[in-house]
Amino acid sequence: MSVPVQQVCAALPEYAEIEKSSQAAEMPPAPGMAMGPCPGMVMAPGPGMVMAPGPGMVMAPGVTLAPATTISLQRVHSRDFLVWSIFNVIHMNIFCLGFIAVAFSVKARDRRFVGDQNGAKHYGNTAKHLNIAATVLTVLVYLILIILAFFGAFTAVYYG
Repeated sequence: MSVPVQQVCAALPEYAEIEKSSQAAEMPPAPGMAMGPCPGMVMAPGPGMVMAPGPGMVMAPGVTLAPATTISLQRVHSRDFLVWSIFNVIHMNIFCLGFIAVAFSVKARDRRFVGDQNGAKHYGNTAKHLNIAATVLTVLVYLILIILAFFGAFTAVYYG
C-alpha cells in the first residue's frame, strides 16, 4: 500500500508555506542535482553527495545544516627492529641484550600481525631501546679494548 507523494508532502508544515510562495516553481535545481519528491526539496543523485535544502525550502526554526565530518583511517606502521636485533645477536651480543631484543622484536611483529597496534608499538620501542643499549655498550667495550691495545696493555713482557 503506497501513499502518493503529494499526500506525504502535504503533511509537512513546510509544504504549505512553499505552496503559498511560488519560489519553488520558479527556481530550477542546481546543476547536477535533481528535484526531490516535494517541491523545493533538492536531492543528491548519488551516494557521494549530500542532501541540501533546495531553493524556497523552509527549514524548521533553530535547525542548521552542519558540515559533514570526514574520518580518515590510517594504518599505523609500527617498527619491530628485527634486523637490528639479529645484527646485535651475531656481532654485538654483550650482556645477552641482543637475544632479549630479538624476543621483543618478534613479539612486536606478532602483535602487528594480530592487529594490536598499541602492543606492537610498546614491544617495538622496548626492542629499540635494548638494541641501542647493546650497540652503545659494545662500541664502548671495543673502544676500551682498542685504547688498551694502543698503550700496550696486552703485550708480553719477558724478563730475561
